[in-house]
Amino acid sequence: MRRLTGLLRSILHRDVHSKSSLILFICIALVVPVPVTPAQTFSVLHTFGVTDGSGPSAGITLEPHLNRLWGVTWYGGLLTCDLGGAVGCGVIFELTKKDSRWSFSVPYIFPGNDNGFLPTFPSQIVIGPNGFPYGAELEGGTSLEGTVYSLDPSKNISVSNAPWRHTILHTFGDGSDGSYPHKIIFDQAGNIFGATGLGGSVGYGTIYELSPSNQGWTENILYNFAGAADGQIPREVVSDGAGNLYGVTEQGGNAGCSPFQGCGTIFELTPSGSSWTKTTLHAFQQDTEGGFPGPLMRDSKGNLFGLTSQNGPNNFGTIWELSPSSGGWIFTVLYSFTQQIVGLFGPFAPVMDASGALYGLNNLGGVNFCNMLGETCGNIYKLAPSNNGWIYSDVHDFALDNNGCLPSGPASIDSAGNLYGVAYGCGANGVGVVFQFTPQDSNKKILPGIPR
Repeated sequence: MRRLTGLLRSILHRDVHSKSSLILFICIALVVPVPVTPAQTFSVLHTFGVTDGSGPSAGITLEPHLNRLWGVTWYGGLLTCDLGGAVGCGVIFELTKKDSRWSFSVPYIFPGNDNGFLPTFPSQIVIGPNGFPYGAELEGGTSLEGTVYSLDPSKNISVSNAPWRHTILHTFGDGSDGSYPHKIIFDQAGNIFGATGLGGSVGYGTIYELSPSNQGWTENILYNFAGAADGQIPREVVSDGAGNLYGVTEQGGNAGCSPFQGCGTIFELTPSGSSWTKTTLHAFQQDTEGGFPGPLMRDSKGNLFGLTSQNGPNNFGTIWELSPSSGGWIFTVLYSFTQQIVGLFGPFAPVMDASGALYGLNNLGGVNFCNMLGETCGNIYKLAPSNNGWIYSDVHDFALDNNGCLPSGPASIDSAGNLYGVAYGCGANGVGVVFQFTPQDSNKKILPGIPR
């Protein structure tokens, strides 16, 4: 049975069946969370209970005009998808707000691969031009190397208790088109763009395009990563709205970064006629800048922001900015973390409010311990610009309680400044929650990232 390689596991940062996955079960004691700013509010919008999903992952997608949230879980749902035990293979869920109440539903339950035995690990939901959800499955398809799919409200007859239809648009794994896809994006013409962490002509990952036609969807490989200085293991891309794509590779770049082939790169892909030109904008330096970056975000001024998961001045990763300047780019470390921030998941791209402050989630971090390994339960942070640089604040600490622990994916932010996210574990049933966090200064409009 074909499974993820050790190299792919570095994309996830932990084997989902490793000892770190025991965080929910090897508990020291119930720790009362320490409030940081009393004026802030934290609310649980939904508590999972296995049959409606468990282990929510990949963050939340917001449809602000419909007051609707979309998300996925990696486990729960159809318990006959058992992985050797009744754990389920995940669901797609939605939360819709009417007046002040949130209504939860499950439009689709993943049946799993290999005759309903293996979860497929879906990525973050994206809303397509038709208003319906789209996504990627990291290990979907017959070869277990990933799929891109759509979801629509047509009647589904293949999975019980899952009323929406799930349609595979593309299956990866033919040896040259990439393997293990990340979150996708759309352009204005309705084409899909994405990255695969491995595969392609060299084996170090690809950037691809899927174009719709009357016959279905046609794949075009835009770039094959060559490893080493060129980078390897690309993460999801963002667009500037003019057709250019930006992203990071988790490894490659500076060969002096150990123990892998470089600490990662930031790159740009630019269309040029019928081909694409790839430019490395920056290669991370191990001791001063951090290494192994997560997905980035782009603000309305063209600045790129992101996190690294380790290395840097304190050896726990950094928050960084890459800004265009006079035809070039300037790299700046905005903050160096002082504790471990990556466990099963991460690091995640931040979001930005109208003041230019960054907010984000860390899978680990904060003050509350989650297990006997000394790993903490995760936190929400704010990084605010000031005349003297940037000011970092820990604005919420997760704990072993009903509010969830171990946030697992990027936050989304609405026009009032509220943050939405998911926590992989804890909650009243021990299998995760969807939450809303309202910062103290949340009466601002946000600056649009591309994509948000």
